[in-house]
Order: sequence, then structure tokens, then C-alpha cells
Amino acid sequence: MVGTIALYCTGNYASEASTMKTPMKASSIKVKATALGKDKATALENAEVRAFKSLLFEGVPGTAQSLPLLGEEEEFMSQNQRYYQELIKDKGYKNFIQSLEIEYVKGFMGKKNIELALNVDLEALKKDLKKNKVNSIKL
Repeated sequence: MVGTIALYCTGNYASEASTMKTPMKASSIKVKATALGKDKATALENAEVRAFKSLLFEGVPGTAQSLPLLGEEEEFMSQNQRYYQELIKDKGYKNFIQSLEIEYVKGFMGKKNIELALNVDLEALKKDLKKNKVNSIKL
């Protein structure tokens, strides 16, 4: 079952995330994300970030993690700047990716469109949030 979460803009490129109900293990969650970028690497990074932002700030409808792990993104960023920088900007989220399936689709006007399915170690992500004493956590 796949359910669309939202359409957002990551940088100058739109991105979208949705869910897939086929986790590898009970403590993981599979999230499908789509994003555009100027090249494949940028599109891949935009899609990965989109998937993690969905988990953190929106929740994943139709799964056990239907509520977001954290509060509003702006509030979280202001209260946890260092952690947000490490997790999102410095690509710390990659430590929680168990597997990745990629399908590239040519975009428009020379841009690349990528669709991927990430298997995220949800339990490890929750533990990391607690360990770092992240404010506004909703576990």
C-alpha cells in the first residue's frame, strides 16, 4: 500500500515522499521518495532528505509511525541547530539507511528525476534522537 504524503520544494527542486508497507524488520520502515535535481547525485540527496523529513516532521500515514517523531521543522531547527545540521545538512541521516532501491527517470529541461525506496532503521533513529537529547521529540 502506497500513500502520498506531500509535495515540497527542496532547494530549487520539487520532491515528494510516500510510504511502502514492507519493512525489512520490525524496527525499520520503508519510505518511498521522489525528487528532482540538476544531476543524479543531487536528485538522490534531495530524495533521501525528503524521506527523512517526512519521518521527522510529518509522520508516515498507514504505518505504525503515522505521527511525526518531532514537532514542527522550524521549531525543531531553532531548538536543535547543531543536531539538525549534523543529521540533515551533514548527511548524518545516511547512518540510518539500511537499504536503498533507486529508479532514475529523466526529468524536464535537463533536470534529473529520481524515485527511491529507503529502508530506515527507525529504532536506531529514535535512540539517536534520545541520546542527543533532542528537544520537541514525540516518541
